[in-house]
Amino acid sequence: MSTKKTKTKTIGKIGNVQKKGHHILSFIHHHKEVLPESFDIGRFDYIQVKAGNVKFKTLYGRKALWKRYLIAIIVGFVMGTAAQFLIKNTGLYNSGLSGIVQGIARISDTFMIKNNVDTQTATLIFNLLFWVLYILINIPLFIFAYKKIGKTFANLTMVFVIVNSLWGFTLSYIPGTSDVFLFGNTLAEGSGHAWDPSDNVFVKNSIYNIPFWYKPSGSNPEIIFNPDYDPYKAVLLFVYAIIFSLISSVGYTVLYIVGGCSAGGDFISIYQSSIKHKPLGTFMIIVNSSMLFIGFVIGSYVSGGIVDSQGFAFPFFLSANLIASFLYVVLFGILINHLYPLHKFVKVEIISEKLYEIRDQLFASNFTHSMTISKGVGAYSMKEKDILWTICMYIETANLVRHIHKIDPKALTIVTDVKTIDGFMKIYRQGSID
Repeated sequence: MSTKKTKTKTIGKIGNVQKKGHHILSFIHHHKEVLPESFDIGRFDYIQVKAGNVKFKTLYGRKALWKRYLIAIIVGFVMGTAAQFLIKNTGLYNSGLSGIVQGIARISDTFMIKNNVDTQTATLIFNLLFWVLYILINIPLFIFAYKKIGKTFANLTMVFVIVNSLWGFTLSYIPGTSDVFLFGNTLAEGSGHAWDPSDNVFVKNSIYNIPFWYKPSGSNPEIIFNPDYDPYKAVLLFVYAIIFSLISSVGYTVLYIVGGCSAGGDFISIYQSSIKHKPLGTFMIIVNSSMLFIGFVIGSYVSGGIVDSQGFAFPFFLSANLIASFLYVVLFGILINHLYPLHKFVKVEIISEKLYEIRDQLFASNFTHSMTISKGVGAYSMKEKDILWTICMYIETANLVRHIHKIDPKALTIVTDVKTIDGFMKIYRQGSID
């Protein structure tokens, strides 16, 4: 008696499935079609569920404190380097309280040069104000964060700020560092000599303000603006702003995940976001934009007018430096909401043969949210199955899946966006895990 073999072929797999209103944690469905017209019930392959939709998933969860401090130190070095080459050298402004500090440094440099303070002393004071003043001015905010947000949050933030500021100060004194322009020189030209900003009065006073277009009048109009060359540099400022927004959003997201922040306006934004449960990036755009504006007015617009009365012209107020800096702040806020959606809620459904062991594991790991077990019937087997589901925060899902896989690597976990939620639930607060 001959046996007829059934031919099968794999017809595909679907990864990182996304539907409108739904985000499924990289559920890969792999099935086999039986030819020619029937389905062979029961022929299924198990493929491990991965939390691929959660950004920086390996950083979430309770880590050794020394690892969190190490991450804060590394981010401090990276952001100090980025600020030197993409902000300080180019004439852009950093966001938040840092922007105000930079404005104070620039106007102080203007007054020192106007009063004939020797170059070495003026440079030292400028760098101290630009970098180190940020540490000192944040001390009251460190105390506020320690009391209102969390001890470890305040300590991690302080470590980041110290490393970031002192490393930036050190970079300023490495010969040639201040003359490095990664994507092109953004400084105004002087006296009609293209690509030579050394004799431009704005450059000499660390003002670095370039309008989109301005035709000055006077005996030496090009002392502050060269209409033949400078307008093209406005484009470069936007390039630097976009690149800095990408780097800083990733760097600060990592810092937020491990339990710290960049201090200054972040303290206000994170505190407001925590108590009002609104998107973090939205508060950052509002707070950081207002502080950046103050810094620019002090450090570039007023300073430019002090150096030369033509600097008070409106084009120097609505300049490329100001608009590009605003662009950075807005992009940064949007990216933070995407990379670190602090107050986004999701519904998680877990299907497993070891559901009650998973429940016990979540209880043991101090999972704070309520859980519900409901009944379902398998369409193929017609057997009753238990399904566990819960509502939690999006940033908790990577750690949740990790605990599930400790018990059952083959468990199916489906995560769905919650568009609206009303009621009370325990939530994670930034800095609350020590």
